Amino acid sequence: MFFSFLEVIFIVSTRKDSCGSGGSNYDLAGYSNMNDFYRDMISTDANLHLDAFVAYVINKGIKDDLQNENWDGFAKGYNGESYNSPNSASKGYDKKMKEESDKYKANPNLIIDNDCF
Repeated sequence: MFFSFLEVIFIVSTRKDSCGSGGSNYDLAGYSNMNDFYRDMISTDANLHLDAFVAYVINKGIKDDLQNENWDGFAKGYNGESYNSPNSASKGYDKKMKEESDKYKANPNLIIDNDCF
């Protein structure tokens, strides 16, 4: 069930701006071009989303933050240093991830594979 939680985080994030500024993050997600990244991110194949998320986390150097549930460090690495600024769309992202993590750890049956789509 842990991977399902990660899938939810990544799928939600891809809906707003996982392409980064001007689409500059596709390479961090393991893609050689924006077209392939976009094609896979609009796919309903959760494995493609998970693979891209894992590559992004590793390439951004925030794997340890995620594994250690350092949500502040993870949010800074994932969204940038200004993630928690007053006008940021990702304000409170660290707190939201902690809340969701705690919720799913307490009841891992909340997510089933098809809930993502």
